[in-house]
Parts: sequence; structure tokens; C-alpha cells
Amino acid sequence: MITVHEDGRVTGAVFRTPPFPLGVTGLPSHAVQAVAAKVRELDPDLPAVNGKREIAEAFAVEWQHITGREWRVDRNERLYRLGALVPPVVRGAARPATEDDMELLALWRKEFTNEAMGKNVELDSARTALRHVLETETTILVWEVDGQPVACASSNRPLAGMCRVSFVYTPPEQRGNGYASAVTAAMSRWAIDAGADRVVLFTDIDNPVSNAIYQRIGYLPVHDTVNVLLG
Repeated sequence: MITVHEDGRVTGAVFRTPPFPLGVTGLPSHAVQAVAAKVRELDPDLPAVNGKREIAEAFAVEWQHITGREWRVDRNERLYRLGALVPPVVRGAARPATEDDMELLALWRKEFTNEAMGKNVELDSARTALRHVLETETTILVWEVDGQPVACASSNRPLAGMCRVSFVYTPPEQRGNGYASAVTAAMSRWAIDAGADRVVLFTDIDNPVSNAIYQRIGYLPVHDTVNVLLG
């Protein structure tokens, strides 16, 4: 983490947890040049940045200036924040995931990562990632119809009053029934009941279905973000 200080106050920050990109949304635009120079000292092989579009692209331009490495946007996303929750009426019900669900959830996580992030991960890696998020007090809900799991969603416990809903997945053969909307609404209700006053999620801007269903259950757009590959 690098923090920006002005007149004795913290006015911005960037952070990175390898292997993930550098998060730059909290960086003020006038500090991009100075922070990029410091990151160059600490992490010269930085692979990517992620954040609000104008900040991430400004950082990438500066990074190219000081390193000569070209950059490209590989993913466009939109941040949403929950307004008034409007749960849909959908057949089935949500329940917490159990140990018996782990193998199916690992398969779904593999498919989710491949579809949403464009990364072809092995099933063992998906299992490991799933175990890791559960160890960090992430909750997973499964939407079930007649005893059959048909969709899932996850959320961290509230941190500074915020929960982020993620890993919303419905296998292809179950799509079109409203299960993703239902499990997302159930996960959002769980977050509110757990004490969150801000519930957020990200979508792929180029996916009209996910953007539409989240807005129908009460999510409002905040700003667009990009994932930028550096070289």
C-alpha cells in the first residue's frame, strides 16, 4: 500500500495483493505521476492496474512514459451500489452452502472464472480459491429448487460497513429462470442483516443481462472501472 498525504491528511491510496492488480480508484489524479514513480521502485514488474476508468488509464499512460511498456484495457466493469432491495418472485429458496456443496461449487467457480474473467483455471485451483475465500469469512448462498442447487452467490462479512456480492453464477442449463436475480437478492438481504449499510457488486459492462437483472432488484450504477494490462 502507498498512501498520499497532503497538509497532514491522507488524501489517497493505492494497494496491491499479489497476484492481483494494483487498485487505484482511491488515487487522486494529481498524484498519479508521483505514485507511479514510487510503484516503479517497489514493484517494477507490475502486471496490471484496476480502478475507476479515468484514474486507471492515467496511471497506465504514466507507466508507459516511465517504463516504455505499452498497455491495453482487457476488461470493462461497472460498480453498482444497492438502493432499495426489490427481491424477485422466483421458484425455490436460498440456503447457506455446506461441505456437501464444495465439489459442485468448485466446478461452478472454475466455470465462473473462465466465463467472467477469461481465465481457464484447473479444478484443483478452483477448489483452493474456494477454500481460501471461505477461510476469510466469506458466506456462500445456494439457490435450490426441489432439492437441486441451481445458482450461487457469495459475500464477505461487513468491513467498514460494506459488503461486496460476488461469485454470482448459474450454470447454462439453468439460466433464464431468474435464479441469479433471486440468489443475488438473497445474498444482498444477508449482507444487510449482517450489518452492512453499503452493499456493492461489479458487472461486466458488455453483459446486458447481468446489468439489467441487478438494476431490477435495486442496484444503482456508481462508476465504470477498467482492468488495464501493463505490457
